[in-house]
Amino acid sequence: MAVGLGAATADAIYAGIAAFAMGAAAPFIAESSWLGIAGGTVLVAIGLRDIRHRHAPVSPPTLHGHAGAYAGTVLLTLTNPATVLTFAAIIVGLGLVPDLVSIYDRLVFVAGVFVGSTAWWIVLSTAGGHLGRRLPPHAIGWTRRVAGGAFIAFGVYAIVG
Repeated sequence: MAVGLGAATADAIYAGIAAFAMGAAAPFIAESSWLGIAGGTVLVAIGLRDIRHRHAPVSPPTLHGHAGAYAGTVLLTLTNPATVLTFAAIIVGLGLVPDLVSIYDRLVFVAGVFVGSTAWWIVLSTAGGHLGRRLPPHAIGWTRRVAGGAFIAFGVYAIVG
């Protein structure tokens, strides 16, 4: 769970960067259809990458204690700056730019990302604890395909909508 909270913290940091940047740019962006197409295209590309990705087995972390697992995961997750682009694409693709004008709205968005990410890790940790040894090895591949399909669907929605 410490690893999940670390990932959720890093997600919230990058969501904050994207929300504050896109929110600050909202008056200049207005209703640009090209921005929705660009955001949707990024989401489709992320989805296709996830579907094609071949996942190698991951060895357990060798961090010391819960604090080490948390801090290590925050730092490791922050080394992937593409995450901020993903959040920016989601914000633009789903048409949230006009909704992120006030600081309160941006903070609510960031809090929502943190809570959602934490909830996902709770579900994932619980399911992994109960089902982990019973799932076939190719189950991870299928979860990536489902997630990739969701990104593609959101991207198409952003492009068409």
